[in-house]
Amino acid sequence: MLVTDRLVLYAAHCGSHPLEVMIGNDTATPKRRVRVEGCRAHPDAALGNGRDVAFCLLAESITDVPAVLLLEDAEQELVRVGTPVTQIGFGLDTDEGVFGVKRRTTAEVQRLGDDLVIAGTTGGTCEGDSGGPALVRLADLDPALPSEWRLLGLLSAGTSFDCEVSTDHYSNIRGVRSWIESESGVDLLGEGTKRPMPDGEQDAGSAGCQISGRRNDECLAFVIVQLVALSLAARRRRVGG
Repeated sequence: MLVTDRLVLYAAHCGSHPLEVMIGNDTATPKRRVRVEGCRAHPDAALGNGRDVAFCLLAESITDVPAVLLLEDAEQELVRVGTPVTQIGFGLDTDEGVFGVKRRTTAEVQRLGDDLVIAGTTGGTCEGDSGGPALVRLADLDPALPSEWRLLGLLSAGTSFDCEVSTDHYSNIRGVRSWIESESGVDLLGEGTKRPMPDGEQDAGSAGCQISGRRNDECLAFVIVQLVALSLAARRRRVGG
């Protein structure tokens, strides 16, 4: 998940040595590749404990892709059980299906805390979706707020082994924000962030990233570039990538 022009967040259990970020909606045909300068995983990271988060600093700034801003503290207080979220990932679209294509589905917050529990309503997460974002739209939190997307959490683990609607555990970025800022030197809510991602006409997705070790054991990061029409994952599987 691209959160500033040089900072990418992902799931710590995917490893701390990705070599590059591939920008695009399909990993088979990336728009371009950006080398990483260095990465670090949270020292207490574990599946489903709310701290399964790592970051990479990029060797160059990405200036033509809107980063997804984090929820500010006042906005976070508006998140409730039942708040709608959009889940995005690059994992399998079905059991043993296509990997590496950006997809989305809708879900709702089921439990608050550092370890967010989010349950799908029309789909769920799949193998390879680790580190994919859960996004909330500000207007869904308060109609007086703009229709812009914010990052709530990153996928850590799921509860279903079947390719179907699932219940998933997301690391709440609010709980690890201080660690990210301290270790990276980036002020996530300050001038280091970029312009907000507005609501799209075709797709509720936004800039994000996914880490996977499926290809030749090389951990690659995939950053979403643009808003395009995507197929919903009608049957998705537990994260395993």
